[in-house]
Amino acid sequence: MRNTARSGRFTKAQVRWLRQPVNWPTPVVVSLDLDHFLHHTMEETMQKVFLDCGTNHFLGLKKMVVQSGVGLNWKIHTFEPNPEARSDLEAKTEDLRRKGFDLTYHPVAVGDFDGMVSFKYSNEEDKWGTTCSWHTDHLYHKEVQVPQIDLAAFIRTHCVREDRIVCKMDIEGAEFHVLDHLLKTGMFEWFDELFVEWHVDNQWGHDWPAHFTEEQRTYYAQLKEQICNHPDVRVHEWD
Repeated sequence: MRNTARSGRFTKAQVRWLRQPVNWPTPVVVSLDLDHFLHHTMEETMQKVFLDCGTNHFLGLKKMVVQSGVGLNWKIHTFEPNPEARSDLEAKTEDLRRKGFDLTYHPVAVGDFDGMVSFKYSNEEDKWGTTCSWHTDHLYHKEVQVPQIDLAAFIRTHCVREDRIVCKMDIEGAEFHVLDHLLKTGMFEWFDELFVEWHVDNQWGHDWPAHFTEEQRTYYAQLKEQICNHPDVRVHEWD
């Protein structure tokens, strides 16, 4: 658990306020490189956290390391509930830890509550899987009960508001429920960046489920728009 009572920290809101132009009285002369000051103050007190939701076989993690700078100075949490991937992921986790990565693999699903949930997955090599009951874009051959954690509660326990938090989310349709929960709890605003693969209304032409009511379509479409256009979180499409 993180200690949130650390001194000498700026919140992100305070940083935005400090960056606003100030009309100093004429006699006042300020010789302060604010960007330099903020950079070093924030760097000294914050941690960098990467949340890999739906890690599969660490392919997404590898991409983030290569392309987005996630590395040895990051605290990395990966989440993958597929029971058939566990032994492989445990071995890969130990290998990466030996190489210096601060990596924790959690064999759980992410969601909006703590408990057991149904998880469907395929026999194919990629082991696609989901806790989303209405996602049918892949052929799922098996269904098991897996543990799920409340992602908002996890973030609040393991991070503080001022941390640099980057999240990758590729959870086969469940992103709508999880992101809705993060918005409602106020935890989405803790993110600096989100890389999300939308599994409905996306670049591949996947449409909303046929059984959805117009009210459901409107609700989730507006949710997606709210996430993608959030003023304080940089949101990227993941593929």
